[in-house]
This record gives sequence, structure tokens and C-alpha cells, in this order.
Amino acid sequence: MMANKRSDRGDGRDAKGRRIKGTTGNRGGRPPKEPDYDMADVYNFGQFPTEITISGEQQLMTRHEVVLLKLFETALKGRITAQKYLIEKFEQAQMSKEYLQLWLENTAERMADDPESVPQDVVQLMRKVLDSQNRPRSRIRTRTVIRPQRGGKGRRN
Repeated sequence: MMANKRSDRGDGRDAKGRRIKGTTGNRGGRPPKEPDYDMADVYNFGQFPTEITISGEQQLMTRHEVVLLKLFETALKGRITAQKYLIEKFEQAQMSKEYLQLWLENTAERMADDPESVPQDVVQLMRKVLDSQNRPRSRIRTRTVIRPQRGGKGRRN
């Protein structure tokens, strides 16, 4: 009676330690090397101005704003992954705004009670935050009318 070759080890090798035909030790292969980006380069690339046409009107936007515009348009057209991503980012932004508002209120109370207890750099930061609350946000404008696509999968209009 012949013994099962796999019964001894259970790792794709026979009793003598040799690989059994049809098994491999590295199923996924070597993982691809991730590119090493310098964050300063990424930031500079995103801030580069680009001229695009929206509803027949030429507009000057940064590349970052153009990517956001495309993301919003994709989400509005019904792409679920874009919608989920944006909802998550909207919630994070709301939480950050609420945290910052609470911090500002607490620090303002401390300043009213004892101005010397608040470091000068915190006072300068508060002034910058308060100034930034009144500035206009983004120049991104979406189309005024977004028409839903007709037809099902595979059909293009």
C-alpha cells in the first residue's frame, strides 16, 4: 500500500522535502516595487495652473481643482465608488471643522479669562483661522445642468 505523499508535511512537499508537482512556494510572485514620490513634487504638480473649458467657457484652474471637478462629475453620473469616497471625505471635513470650531471657542474663552495663559503662536494661529473662515473657498464650478445618461450597460449615447 502506497502512502499519500502530502500526508507527511502538509506544505506542498513530499516526505523527502521535494516540491510536489503542481504546487509552488511563491504563488503571488514578487510584489511590484512601489514608486517613490517626493511629496513636494506631488504638491507642486497639483498647484500647476491649467486652462480647461467648462460649458464653453475657458477657466484657469490648478490640476488639483481639475481632478476634484472630474471626481464630482463622476460621482454625480452615478459611480458608486466615487460617491462613497466623497461621502467619506465630506464626513472627515465636517468632523475637522467641528473640532476646529470647538478648539477656537475653548481658546477664545481662555483668552478672555487670562490672556497671558495662551501662547503667542496660538493667538497668531487663531487669527489666521478666523481670517480664513471669511475667504471664498474654491473656484470650481460644475455644469448647471447635468443630464442623466440613458440606456443600460454597454450602450453609449
